[in-house]
Amino acid sequence: MEDNIVKVTTAYNVEIEYHTANVWDRVIAFIIDWLIKMGYVLLVFGVLLGGLGISNGWVIGVFALPYFFYTLVFELFNEGKTPGKALMKVQVVSLTGRNMTSGQVIIRWFARMIDFSLFTPGIAFLSSVSSLKGQRVGDVLANTTVITLKEREVNRSRFSRVRIPKGYVGKYRQVLTLEDHEVELIKHTIYNDTPAKHAIQLAAAERLMDFTGIPKLIPARKYLKMIVYDYNYFQRLDERTEEE
Repeated sequence: MEDNIVKVTTAYNVEIEYHTANVWDRVIAFIIDWLIKMGYVLLVFGVLLGGLGISNGWVIGVFALPYFFYTLVFELFNEGKTPGKALMKVQVVSLTGRNMTSGQVIIRWFARMIDFSLFTPGIAFLSSVSSLKGQRVGDVLANTTVITLKEREVNRSRFSRVRIPKGYVGKYRQVLTLEDHEVELIKHTIYNDTPAKHAIQLAAAERLMDFTGIPKLIPARKYLKMIVYDYNYFQRLDERTEEE
């Protein structure tokens, strides 16, 4: 089953395209996570009940917490990725154009009782397949979806095709702390043609300066162009080094 494209408008009024994760990648990620949780259950409870002979309900309850909060904790503190999702290169993201909030993660986690109920095991699968945004019930309620990260790897070479001025030499290697989709967003910001373009470019430049530590000694638009040029310059340089 092919993935769909979801368009998200950011706070800067810039549109980003995400490719939703293939439903089978999500199913395999779910199975991997389930196996990890079951392995934990067999190991821990085998030790408690079999090895140590502990049958106290409170003790067992405490050791059971990682099983129940596994997905919640990983998606909260690992950028929307459980170990299974990370292995399958998929990630939960917000459709609001901002970083996923704790509230969205919690809503999505609570909704698992609907999506993965023993009485309705096919709900999550069917809703993900039928939804244009690849959303299960929890995603709809939380305004999230699951995207594939494989697409970034496939499209990585498109950044090396950005034309750099002849003789240009990059100066700030710390631009490589940025990710491909962030550089693509910067490119959209450079060529923004709305009445608020100057304010948007200035806000983007100031945020980049704070994030990368690269000083802004030139006008915002030129600063953003420099970031894109430096990113491409050092990326090409590293690719040539690897080939050698």
